Amino acid sequence: MLPSLFRLRPVRLAILCSVSLVACSAVAADNTVKLRAEAVPEFTDNLFHYSEQQLDDFDAGDETGQDERFQDIDDTADMVTRARLRGDITWDLAKKRDVLLRLDGRYALHARNGIADYGSVAAHTAVDVSRHDALFAEIKYIPDRFQKNYRIPDTGTFTAAHYTQTDYTAGYQRKIHKRWNAGAEYRHRRRRYDSPLQSRNRDGDYLRGFTDYRLAKKTWATSSLELGRVETDEAMDSGVLIDRSYEQLNVIQGFRFDLPAKTDLTLDLAYRRREATTDVVEDGGRFDRVDQRTRIRAGIDKKLGRGFTLTGRITYQDNDSDREDPTFDVDEVGYEEARVALGIVYRARLR
Repeated sequence: MLPSLFRLRPVRLAILCSVSLVACSAVAADNTVKLRAEAVPEFTDNLFHYSEQQLDDFDAGDETGQDERFQDIDDTADMVTRARLRGDITWDLAKKRDVLLRLDGRYALHARNGIADYGSVAAHTAVDVSRHDALFAEIKYIPDRFQKNYRIPDTGTFTAAHYTQTDYTAGYQRKIHKRWNAGAEYRHRRRRYDSPLQSRNRDGDYLRGFTDYRLAKKTWATSSLELGRVETDEAMDSGVLIDRSYEQLNVIQGFRFDLPAKTDLTLDLAYRRREATTDVVEDGGRFDRVDQRTRIRAGIDKKLGRGFTLTGRITYQDNDSDREDPTFDVDEVGYEEARVALGIVYRARLR
């Protein structure tokens, strides 16, 4: 039922979340209920993370003989409107101890590539087990999302890659000092592709440590380090055993500055390293392969009053792929992407 609901209309996601929030608000009598709604249009110049060579092939069209790889894709650049509706309900347990329930619905609507539209729902809960310690858990579900067109193993035919994804997260956070919080979380991600691309199915396990610290009166820093391992199904392709499993390191360092005139400035730097784990030498696309992605993002939030905030951000990321196979050209692997977003966020306290 859920997959079909998300595939049809984005408005159904808003209806689902609204009904859930109204029901929970009724239960949460005499407690705090907060609502957050946002709509943020964002332009991206490389929606499907194509390499430079693939972008040239797309522009060349029929001359490349690669049309099937780009079937149903109208453009490599797009304007994506990211809509979100989130509700927080808080119950008081004792002084400085609360129970939080959060329902979060999101939808991404593409101006050019409707095939890439998708929605997600998430439920998050947190409990203050003491004045300084909290436990939290979350489930996030994506019923159907198009990634790009992939080649079917042992054929020269490309087909649309749709997948379903579920994330399960549990963690712990401690307030170490009035200026310093730290914690850790475990996340399991289960992704399943539609036929005939089941060989791309994957299960990932991630362990992340995080901390945030107030450096000065109006300056905050956040840091996180995540280690992960992803196991994928195996498949034979042209007589070669293909295993897309990998290990991953992800590091993020962020800063937030509280500026005058109710304005916040954010800056974060991220680095991700993926190492393929296959020991099949004949698999030149993955054997001894290392992907390194760097990302820089700057954002600004300006409070307008009456619960409204104007938000904007600029993002640039570069993914380099180092492969052992000498037949791979540097333009055939890796990608670059730039994104620019400007939108509105609304926050309200219902009770």
